[in-house]
Amino acid sequence: RESIPLAQAREGANLKHDISVPISRIPAFLEATDRALRDALPAIRLITLGHVGDGNLHYNIQGPPGASAFDEAQAALIS
Repeated sequence: RESIPLAQAREGANLKHDISVPISRIPAFLEATDRALRDALPAIRLITLGHVGDGNLHYNIQGPPGASAFDEAQAALIS
């Protein structure tokens, strides 16, 4: 878990989110959110980790390997 942020940085641009979700809703959140993001940006990689027992997720979105187009995708997700 400690080396994931460093590995992500070496892989290129990524969006990091630190969110709280009620524990009972984590599976539904992941299913719906992962699906929506992959529908919008099929080449993204989703890296989710955290303190699940506390309902805390580090929900990170990584661009495709070597793709500069992720900068545009970041802008679309942020706006």
